[in-house]
Formats: sequence, structure tokens, C-alpha cells
Amino acid sequence: MRLLRERMGSRAAPHLDATGRRTAEKRMPPAGAEPKLTGKGAETEGQEARPLVSVVIPAYNASRTIIKTIASAQNQIFDNIEIIVINDGSTDNTLDLLKDLARSEPRLHIISQDNSGVAAARNAGIHKARGKYIAPLDADDIWLPEHIEQQVQLLELHPRKPGLSFGLSDRTDENGRVIQRARGVAFVGPATRQLASGNPIGNGSAAVFRRDLAMEIGGYDTTLRARGGEGVEDWKFCFEMSIICEFSCTGSTSVHYADLPKSMSKNYLIMFKSSSLAIKESMNKRECYKRRLEIRLDKLAIIYSIKCIKNRNLTDAIQIVRNASENRAATFFLFVPISIFELSAAKLISFAR
Repeated sequence: MRLLRERMGSRAAPHLDATGRRTAEKRMPPAGAEPKLTGKGAETEGQEARPLVSVVIPAYNASRTIIKTIASAQNQIFDNIEIIVINDGSTDNTLDLLKDLARSEPRLHIISQDNSGVAAARNAGIHKARGKYIAPLDADDIWLPEHIEQQVQLLELHPRKPGLSFGLSDRTDENGRVIQRARGVAFVGPATRQLASGNPIGNGSAAVFRRDLAMEIGGYDTTLRARGGEGVEDWKFCFEMSIICEFSCTGSTSVHYADLPKSMSKNYLIMFKSSSLAIKESMNKRECYKRRLEIRLDKLAIIYSIKCIKNRNLTDAIQIVRNASENRAATFFLFVPISIFELSAAKLISFAR
């Protein structure tokens, strides 16, 4: 919190009433001053209440992790939240666990639906939400206690009024041990160019965003699943959001992202096909970013094919290279020799063994 206040300094910021409209201009608190926005029982100066944040958690067969995940939301320093869990057709005892917890947690609301995928589940939560802001959280990820507080500080108080803010994410294994530290820097401003070239947000649990803007772009794309594009809903959503608002990043770690062996992100062939679908659609909608998106797709082909090789899955690696070559993006042919070398080396090793 001190780092955020020091970065923001004492610059003037628009003051908001309880509905989010601008009123008289106020001065930002000096560095080191007690925050006016967050903490139990706190209120912003001139506001009747702090903005409500709706935590949206899709859950499918998440009985092993859902209680810890919800606990990380319950333990947020910024406590003006509601927790909406969407039971997406679970066949284990996820729903029973949620019902038990709801008896002692009045902020918890449960939606049950037939299995429809993460995009449809998140959209269901967004539609039910009463909050000004939406905070998605995957059912196996963990927030650090300051996550929502840091994002709301930037969303509410920064003069540029970003529509989406995110924190950095450490990767953790199935036992919760950190296996990769977060990397990133604080910023506030346009983010479309960054998203056309990569994914600075990293995962679906890192961002907090305005509900009205999410509704404006139609929420998450529920058609991707039926078209074989599952796994890239977060990137496509954020890319579309970046067209209509600025983003901010705290520059500090506030999420533990579970990098599990059986997660969809480990199926590199499916992830590449999904990325191809989403990126090609974005090319058609945003011609000015076509070149950056082509380069991104080419790089993904190399990254995923090499990961397949490391896992000794040569069939998928070759398929990724073939699919990428069909895209015929100009830069791909700069990377092809690297893939051929990696594939050849892996095949020689497999023969030797």
C-alpha cells in the first residue's frame, strides 16, 4: 500500500460520489497518510460507502481447492465484497461444500448450472453481480490479502481512471509452493499494444474491472468452447476491454496462480489451436494490430512446439508446426528452422534411448 501511495503521490484526482459520478476535485492524500478507501469500517472522504466488489468464481469439480480459494477472498483487507460461486455442473461434492460454507458466510451466493464452460460461468456471475467492480478468481488460485485493495485504489483514485487493474502472479505447484516468481512493472495507460504482443495479465485471477465496461463488450466469449477455442477466453476478453479503456498494474505480486499438471494450459496443441482462433478473430476486428498479432501467433507456435518436445510429445509438436505454417504469417518462417532443429534433436534422442 505504501508503494502505491508513493507512486500516486499527491496528484489531484477526480472525486466520486456513491454512484461513481464525478463531483468536486479533491487532493490525493500525501505519501504515508492512512488510506481513506479501504480497511474494515473505512469510508472514502465524501462517500457514503466504499464501492462493492463482486468476486466471481467458476467451479467445476473443484472440491480439492475451492475452500482455500474462497478463504483467500474472505481474507481480503478490502472487505466490502460479495462472493459469487458458479457451480458449473460439478459431479463431485463441490456443491455440498459450498452449501455448508454458505451457512456461515452471508456474503457467499451460489449459482448452479449445467456444465457450460468457464466463459458462460463467469458471465452468469457478472449478470448476478451487484458490485461496481468484478474480481474473477479461478477455483484453484489464491489471492494475497491486499489483492482487491490494491486494484480498487488504482481504479478509484488514479487521475487517469483505468477500467481494469491487475496485480502480478507467482506460479505455484499443486502443493502451493512457488515455482516461478512474478515479473512485471507498474503502469497506467493504454494496453492494447501489449496484449497484441503478449499477455501481461497472465491469468484469469489477476484483474479487477468495471462491471459496466464488461457488459458493454458482451462479457466473455461463450462461443469459443463450441469452436474448439477454450483456454483463451481471458486473453480475448482483456484484448477487447483494452480497446475501450486504459489498464493499470500495481507492479506487485498479489496472486498465486496454480500451475497444475492436468490443467488445460498444459495441453499445448489445444492451447495453440485456441490461440490461433482468438488471434485471427482479433486480426479481423482490429486491422491496425494485425502485424503484432501475427508475430504473437508465430511466437506461440515456437513456444508450444518446444514445450511439447520437452514433454517428448513429438506428434503434437509437429502438428503445431504444420498448423502454424498454414497461417503463412511472414515472420513464422524466421522461426521454423529453430523448430526443425528442436524436433530433429528430440527425435534423435528418442531413437538413442
